[in-house]
Amino acid sequence: MAAASATSPCWPGRLVGPSGRVLGVDRSAGAVDLAERRATSSGQCYWTRFTTGELDTFSPDETFDAVIGRLVLMYLPDPVATLRRLVGFLRPGGIIAFQEMAMPLTRSFPEAPLFRKCRGWIIETIERAGFEVDMGG
Repeated sequence: MAAASATSPCWPGRLVGPSGRVLGVDRSAGAVDLAERRATSSGQCYWTRFTTGELDTFSPDETFDAVIGRLVLMYLPDPVATLRRLVGFLRPGGIIAFQEMAMPLTRSFPEAPLFRKCRGWIIETIERAGFEVDMGG
């Protein structure tokens, strides 16, 4: 079983196949609802289920072969503590993988002054909100 972000319901299901299971966790009930509808309409994700919860306090009563996420860690108050806790839900030999952004490294080609300015605003806004802009790095 793999735990995954509820916003991308099908690709983890394709990885585990019909003999595996995927649990999607998202703090937003709306995102969970959307993920459930996408999984149902795809016809390929019947082995995927979803729940609403906070990843940093989520306590499943099962273990997983993989814990994966995308653009999640930067929004957690203590991502290291969360990752350490999630490792406790992995089966022996399981993997943990998160894809995060390194916003300061974003660029346009060709280089554009307007892009630099907008990137600066976005980074400043995210930093002022207390989130990590270089979690990927």
